[in-house]
Amino acid sequence: MLKRIYLYTRLVNPSEADMKHLYSICNDHKISLQSITVPKEIVQNSSDSLIICDAPSEISLLKQYHIPLIYLNRGTNIFGADLETDTLQALDYDTLQKVYHRFFHLPLVIGKRKLGKAATANTNQQLILRELTEEDYENVCAVLNTTTERFVRFDQKDDYLSYINQTYAFYDYGLFGVFLSDTDKTECFIGLCGFSATTHPELDGDLCFSAAINALLENSYLELSYLIAPDKQRNGYGKKAISIALRYAAKTLHVPGVFTIIKDSNPASLKLAEAFAMKASRKTSLNYSLYTYDFLKENERIANAVSNVIAHNNEHPDTSVYFKVYDKK
Repeated sequence: MLKRIYLYTRLVNPSEADMKHLYSICNDHKISLQSITVPKEIVQNSSDSLIICDAPSEISLLKQYHIPLIYLNRGTNIFGADLETDTLQALDYDTLQKVYHRFFHLPLVIGKRKLGKAATANTNQQLILRELTEEDYENVCAVLNTTTERFVRFDQKDDYLSYINQTYAFYDYGLFGVFLSDTDKTECFIGLCGFSATTHPELDGDLCFSAAINALLENSYLELSYLIAPDKQRNGYGKKAISIALRYAAKTLHVPGVFTIIKDSNPASLKLAEAFAMKASRKTSLNYSLYTYDFLKENERIANAVSNVIAHNNEHPDTSVYFKVYDKK
């Protein structure tokens, strides 16, 4: 866990606004911020720390401390830092966490949702969507073996390790694990939910359907896939996992929308897509349906609805326009 940030600035003292921004992040997340004047003040091999430095000549030396390093660029480009930024105000907690987790090969948590009483007798239990790890391999294979739906498959463990080590770091998305967790932080793997951006040669038999998918991919849409273990279905877990994933796609990945391809013989998945107001845009002769969700159009719909309520001074406004489907708790 990230607990300390070393701030090592030699060229220019950070502005008051920069420091206020950084202190705010640290205070909100209980991170210690320590300004240093010489590298020897850094605890070497500290697994709970991160360095921010603006001196290009010190980068090689600081890398020897084996701590994630953010370079504050004052006009000189360098290589070797884990992240480069030109202002402290461009950093936020999620960015700091990402740099820290990537350096130490720790899985990022995409999001969490508390579970209602209807889903579990344990009121402290929550659903977590996070990146997969090597330890999840057996559980991932087991749940994939329960379905014939189109999912990424791992013929060998090496394929799986290559996937989790490269995909998340390069794309910031992939297939995530769905877990139930108690207050004692124990996790129970129950399924998969995440994104991909690959073509589907197996659907080329329907040229119009295939062209629609390719057009979505070319416009930066991501494919949403989800799978909950059979013994954990019908508890609302899939809906909560999707809500986390959609929020991540909109707020962090900033993609214009997502799509999902569902077998017509899978009524549960079809119903789940419709519960999020996904639009059924096309069917194929191969017994699949294509559903899309456009974040930009959803934003426009909400803005127009709010404006309409204000303009007409409606005494009983439809309050559902004030939040998005994927923001619901």
